[in-house]
Amino acid sequence: MADAPPVVAIVGMRVIATPPALDAARWPSDAIVLRLAPDEVFAIGADEVSISDQHAIAVRDGGVSGAWVLDPDTRLAPLLEWLLPVERPALASGGLLGLATRIWVDDDRALVLVATPFAAELAERLA
Repeated sequence: MADAPPVVAIVGMRVIATPPALDAARWPSDAIVLRLAPDEVFAIGADEVSISDQHAIAVRDGGVSGAWVLDPDTRLAPLLEWLLPVERPALASGGLLGLATRIWVDDDRALVLVATPFAAELAERLA
């Protein structure tokens, strides 16, 4: 990819809680909240959450790396083994040239996420 985007550490909060508690949780307005599973959220840019589940687990998580890709329909889609979501913003999971990724896609940009041990592999695939 010409002008490959840098792969950087992505820090956020990982929250495990009941689905209804996550549905009602309040996040900082500038956080990107990614629902990974019915009972799990990774909130990029969040350092706090207001949640009603007394048994919730909320921890800072720095084990994720990612790269912002502009114009994902042109620059990213050819590298994927699946189609990017049409309705956006959206979170999707799938292979990128054989590498397991999660991708948060908005209208004009996408954030490609991997576990940090795979950051170098992501950088190679985006190069």
